[in-house]
Amino acid sequence: MHPTLSDLSGLSIALIYYPILIVAPGFAVGLLTNVLSFREGSTTSRMLIAIILSISIFPIVYYWALRFTHISVVWGILGLSVGIVLYNLFQSLYHKKTRLAFSVKGAKLILGLIVFWTIMAFLLVDLKIDGQLRSSLVSYDYVKHTAVTDSISRTGISPVNPSFYPGEGLSLFYYYFWFIFSSLIDQLGGELISPRHSVFAGLMWFPVGLAAITWFFVKAFGKIAIPEIDARYYPLIVTMLAVTGLDMLPIVSHKILEYTVGLPAYFVPSIEWWNEQVASWFSAIIWVPHHVSAFVATLLVFILIRECVDEEYAGSKQWQVLILCSLALPSAFGMSIWVTLVFLCFLVVWFVFTLYKGYWEEVSVLLKIGILSLVFVLPFVLELNGANFRPGAPLAFSIRPFFISDELVFGAAPALVQITRLIFLPINYFLEIGFFFLGGLLYVLYRKSRGGVLSRQEWYLLVLLATSVIICSFVKANIKHNDLGWRGFMFAQIVLLLFSAPLYVSLFKNVVIEKLEIAPVTRIVAIGMLFLGITANLYEMAIIRTYSLGPSGERGLMLRELYEWVDENTAESAVLQHNPNEKTEYYHALYGFRQVLLADEVLGRLYGINEEMYLELYDQIIPIFESSLDEESVFQKSEALGVDFIVLKKEDPVWRDTTSWVQTAEPVFKNSYGRVYQVSKEE
Repeated sequence: MHPTLSDLSGLSIALIYYPILIVAPGFAVGLLTNVLSFREGSTTSRMLIAIILSISIFPIVYYWALRFTHISVVWGILGLSVGIVLYNLFQSLYHKKTRLAFSVKGAKLILGLIVFWTIMAFLLVDLKIDGQLRSSLVSYDYVKHTAVTDSISRTGISPVNPSFYPGEGLSLFYYYFWFIFSSLIDQLGGELISPRHSVFAGLMWFPVGLAAITWFFVKAFGKIAIPEIDARYYPLIVTMLAVTGLDMLPIVSHKILEYTVGLPAYFVPSIEWWNEQVASWFSAIIWVPHHVSAFVATLLVFILIRECVDEEYAGSKQWQVLILCSLALPSAFGMSIWVTLVFLCFLVVWFVFTLYKGYWEEVSVLLKIGILSLVFVLPFVLELNGANFRPGAPLAFSIRPFFISDELVFGAAPALVQITRLIFLPINYFLEIGFFFLGGLLYVLYRKSRGGVLSRQEWYLLVLLATSVIICSFVKANIKHNDLGWRGFMFAQIVLLLFSAPLYVSLFKNVVIEKLEIAPVTRIVAIGMLFLGITANLYEMAIIRTYSLGPSGERGLMLRELYEWVDENTAESAVLQHNPNEKTEYYHALYGFRQVLLADEVLGRLYGINEEMYLELYDQIIPIFESSLDEESVFQKSEALGVDFIVLKKEDPVWRDTTSWVQTAEPVFKNSYGRVYQVSKEE
């Protein structure tokens, strides 16, 4: 089938399957608990709450079920959830509590979702144009996402490391709970859906959860932080998710300097890669949906704790909230350790604050959630600890880097570098968050004009903001990337989004907020920042579709064909090996969906594998692809390593070696860019 049509077909089917996981379980929990006033809400509100609960509560439920029972238990949970939803719908229709009538608001939401999905599908699928394959830039990250999803489908929980297999399966050292969703969709769809399609479909469904939790966050805290703004403007406030910082300024400035003063050319393939990231919501959604999903789960906990205390829940009602929070925190931890770590730091700081203030009921709530969460998450923590072979501390002190300050003191002593970064930190954040930097400053003036002491709820928001900013400014993840600093800042972003609401609403609706006087020049600057913040996301979309680090050209088309043959004609348990001497080998994960002995330089080292382990396996494999071994030696060596199929590419040294094993061995599949050799002929 045509690659683009194949992708669209699999993606469409996966999208249709996803409500079984992303709506039905949360809907059932909402009916049973009435959390967030589920039963009193409109149909749209119920759907949004259901998605939030499905994302937040069920990852840890699926983990426990898959780890300690059988997958049939998960299918039972999903079947029961779907049954509850259908029964509720039947009862509502029968008793005429619900009418299947046309709703303008509902139609707008559905239309908006279809437009969003159409854009996302265009950005994600492979395009075949003039015999050339053009993959999306996000393929760079989705090698990992697809490989983890496939590993869960093939090996269950705990999944096996899909990129490093030294003759036996090693437990995956990774926060993989988000990929349980895509794996279940992959398994539900059978041959109709591939792991890649299920991941992409999840990428299109889960942003609804981000929009939904933002809406309930604004609804919960808007009356406290921005009381002058009418609730009818809350949906408008949510649209600030489409706005990011001033990333276009340095990108465009550099391009201008290239042409005017001869600055060395530098292409920025993402708005986030010019500096240490404060990711836009769009970039976070399309690149790291698992981190965004963890944010959704933790923000639900943030809302529920406040609701539980402020509404003075007691008895069974309080315990329902406590259990939901105690499931959401482990779920978040399993989707993103880094996002959850920042939120846990907030909870610790807030716990100390409540002790100091003598808020004993809140102290009790926090303690109960902490103890229950630890019980639920402990097996996963122990699993991760046993799967890590890499030495060194996971965290380190470092002031957030800034490209300008680092260039100014390039080669200087580390202490001077850190001091310079500290001096430039306000400018760093001004460029990274743009409109929200201005909105935050104006909110200070707005809040002062209202007068009065800060309420407990306001302190709650400020402590979350401060914790996020401090940790993400002065601590970094010490593994591959600084996902702590990049992803943990989402908490600061969501609070600043709320604080920027008075400025934002006044610009769009021409609403005069008496306690916030905006000068004409400030209004012009704010509009300019908004324009740049929206333009940056449009730039990101354009680059994602037009630039690729992964499969491309005629070679990409042929190697996709090769690995699709592998997927269709080899056993699911087969072990493959390609030449690992590549920074990232895209094709085996995106299209092959099989275990590999050693993936490449990046993924081979990624999941807690230390350098000694990596080099030992690498040295055993590389002679197959780079030395003049004879056929018998190659196949004996491969069989001893546990390899079932060897994948050879045109650029591998042995392809052109007239004395190598390639000249005598007969492939089971070949095209102009690759060949597949079966190591053992036994069935």
